[in-house]
Amino acid sequence: MVLRNGREFSDVDTLKLLYFTFVRSRLEYASLVWSPMYNNHIASLERVQRRFLKNGVHMLTGSYPPRGHPNDLLLGQLGMSSLLSRRAEHSVVFLFKLIHGLVNCSDLLSQVTFKVNRPACRTKNTFSLPTRRTNTGLSSPVVRMMINYGNIEDTVDIFCCGIDAIRKCYLNPLVRDQQ
Repeated sequence: MVLRNGREFSDVDTLKLLYFTFVRSRLEYASLVWSPMYNNHIASLERVQRRFLKNGVHMLTGSYPPRGHPNDLLLGQLGMSSLLSRRAEHSVVFLFKLIHGLVNCSDLLSQVTFKVNRPACRTKNTFSLPTRRTNTGLSSPVVRMMINYGNIEDTVDIFCCGIDAIRKCYLNPLVRDQQ
């Protein structure tokens, strides 16, 4: 719909605004709860964004990117990030808000399990991940939040840094590649 109706526009920023408003908002709606865990489901969501990226790059350069062109380069040309990275960022920001009392939900907070390390211990994991018997248990929202924070734990301290530091961390391409 956006690509078909957006052909009238010559400005890429206008097309991006339409995409963010009508498409990406639906792809990310309630993603803290339903975020996909299997690669084929993740790829089908990313395919929607890739189609927009190819058309956006076509508007910028005048030619479509070649087949097999890396998605990261397309994202960089339009100044966007992958949906997977955005879902991870949103989950860590929500975990930050939950821990700092900006979201008042004692049921969710009771599911967050902190790990108390010994002083001489080399591992610095903040959260203790519960053992789950199934993949579905591993993809529960609270566990996924703790796993996503564990991926950026070396660069951001959830107790000292703010939300801006978390968002800035996800702008770093090295962090995006870890997801």
